[in-house]
Amino acid sequence: MSREAETHLEEALDRMVQERFPEGLVRALEGRFPGATYADCEDAVSMGFAQLVRADRRMDNPRGYVTTVAVNAMRRLLRRAALQQLADADGNGGPEDVADVGADEWSDPVADEVVADDAYLFMQELVDAWESRNVKTATRLVLAAARLGEPLTADELAERLGDLLHQEVTAATARQWRKRGLDRLRREVVDAQLIEDTEEH
Repeated sequence: MSREAETHLEEALDRMVQERFPEGLVRALEGRFPGATYADCEDAVSMGFAQLVRADRRMDNPRGYVTTVAVNAMRRLLRRAALQQLADADGNGGPEDVADVGADEWSDPVADEVVADDAYLFMQELVDAWESRNVKTATRLVLAAARLGEPLTADELAERLGDLLHQEVTAATARQWRKRGLDRLRREVVDAQLIEDTEEH
């Protein structure tokens, strides 16, 4: 990094500290990711500043750079939890299904549980907006069972759907609704940029 770039960075860092930009960004992340802990938000902001300092070039918008890095760090937390829960809901996922998210430095099990709750609530909100009552109910049951670590068989899902919908539901129908729901949910989570689209087009 040239001396001019170093001077520019030092001045930018001084202004951000004086104007309490780091604290404001932590609060903004807390608002955007309500299920994450304060420590997670602080770590994400710290990562943003660390990458800014390591960047070997002059930044025209250092605040935007730090913010982008911090938001992406928080998304990785939510992404890992969402991937795990989708794999659990599919009923045939294993460790290889979440290997691509990496083992990041935030490995506190209590914090992971909070983020997992946030991912679960986020996906439930997506499902709640669906029009089809049958698929919505099936997907909510599948997600709830996966969250508890007790995946439902097709027969069990059909029985619970029958009780909730007050109609007879066969195991084949339950499997179909389950697949339709999880496929749609995966697409919506991809659209929300929480996981990457791995399907071939």
